Amino acid sequence: MKKNVIRDLVIGILILSILLFLNLSIPYVKIIFSGLIVLIYTGLTGGLKDRVGFKTPKSWINDSVLGLGLGLFIVSFSYFISIPIITYVTGDTLSIGSFQQIKGNTAVLYTSLAIGWVIGGFFEEVIFRGFLLGRILKIKDNTWIEIVGVIFTSLLFGYLHGYQGFTGQITVTLTGIFLALIFIFNKRSIWLNIITHGCINTISMLCVYTGFVEV
Repeated sequence: MKKNVIRDLVIGILILSILLFLNLSIPYVKIIFSGLIVLIYTGLTGGLKDRVGFKTPKSWINDSVLGLGLGLFIVSFSYFISIPIITYVTGDTLSIGSFQQIKGNTAVLYTSLAIGWVIGGFFEEVIFRGFLLGRILKIKDNTWIEIVGVIFTSLLFGYLHGYQGFTGQITVTLTGIFLALIFIFNKRSIWLNIITHGCINTISMLCVYTGFVEV
């Protein structure tokens, strides 16, 4: 048990170092690299089911419908409540970087959707909720540990979306809190998180593509 804790700590520090300090000009490489480290490490030290949360859902249909519903709720909360309030208070507008190219461009939309599901939906959930939050929750079955885990992983998640500006970072942090709570209340099963995160990205990109939301 102590060996596992030490190994988890070392891998956790490695992942944080890659995400925070490795300076790469190629987009998403840090996320993919970190995600692969997590998958390989957890696969070799107890299995993806127990270590990351790849538990088969009781019903894929139910999880898909629930994920879509949660995705719609989180996007609606972001665009109609949190972003307007944050923008009003800070005076900083949301920026979505290169994703602005999606508007009216079908080819870019398809590419972005693939990125949104693979990088965002899959790899980010594996790293932030499945591994980092999962390891923190393993420390002790305690409400305060859960609070610390939710806040820490969500702040890190938001900070790494700096290209969206300060308003974007706060918005993504709030999204991270929602996703962390989903992970906890769904008995640390990662699939609903992946589906929800993928739906959030899909809905957001469709809003940009159609011009429904101006950014």
